[in-house]
Amino acid sequence: MIRSLFKKIFFKKDDKYKERLEEFYRLLEKGINSFKTKNFQKAEEYFLMAIKLDGNRFEGHFNLAILYYDWDYVDKAIESFEKALAIKPEHDECYLYLGKCYKKKKQAERAYRYIKKAASLGNKEAQEIL
Repeated sequence: MIRSLFKKIFFKKDDKYKERLEEFYRLLEKGINSFKTKNFQKAEEYFLMAIKLDGNRFEGHFNLAILYYDWDYVDKAIESFEKALAIKPEHDECYLYLGKCYKKKKQAERAYRYIKKAASLGNKEAQEIL
């Protein structure tokens, strides 16, 4: 009886998790497609909805950060890249883009530190910049 009850509870949670994960990636895909068609407002909306659904996934924060970078919302991009790095601390592209953000803000020393870190993680573009 207890084992049967445990299975029902466990599998219900598992099914909900799977549904939420599928919805997260569906929203992420819609955001990416909107971004590709230069519909930045719609892309932002989808990325934020995905993050609201699961804020512990790297992809949501990273894609939102790229959007903000391209949209020239540098401070928002920095915030989103930092959230992405908190989830995946060794992601070389996040460091590269943080360096580019600080370059846009004319903070050369910070830009250099982030680009150097990206290069140390094997990022080819960062290695070429240095």
